Amino acid sequence: MDKIDKVLDLIKNDKRCEVIPPKGDLPSLPNNKLKYPEDVIYFYQKCNGVKLFCNDSSLITFTILSNVEVLNSNMKILGELCEYDISSAWYLIAKTDNHDYLSLDLSLERSGRCYDSNYEVHGVAGSCPVIALSFSELLSELYNTGGKDIYWKKKVYGDAYD
Repeated sequence: MDKIDKVLDLIKNDKRCEVIPPKGDLPSLPNNKLKYPEDVIYFYQKCNGVKLFCNDSSLITFTILSNVEVLNSNMKILGELCEYDISSAWYLIAKTDNHDYLSLDLSLERSGRCYDSNYEVHGVAGSCPVIALSFSELLSELYNTGGKDIYWKKKVYGDAYD
């Protein structure tokens, strides 16, 4: 969990960012086919989310959600679970300043993959990019943007449905 600690140290020392103190556990999951990745559990033991570049209106703001906001993406975005689609295992993990979401896959098969879940592409096969292979990578990449861009527009691991 060294990568999480390093990024959190950078965020804590960046006046444009904010680290929220830890507060409670992640929500329980509905079944044993879903599991929080170890780096996500570790992150929420250290803090209850972060706000990246929130103190500079010229930058894109990213928020890693608080533990109580880590909810099923389909329920929040579509209003239904879509239980037979792979997206039923996706949970909200972050949002951008325009309130588009990023999702984290909690399935045992694809655990930790992160997806662009804005309202236009969420759960749409062929239009739903994998933007990170782990939460640690997502956190690091979001911070490394400096708030200047949406990094995954240049770097994608394929589509969630491939």
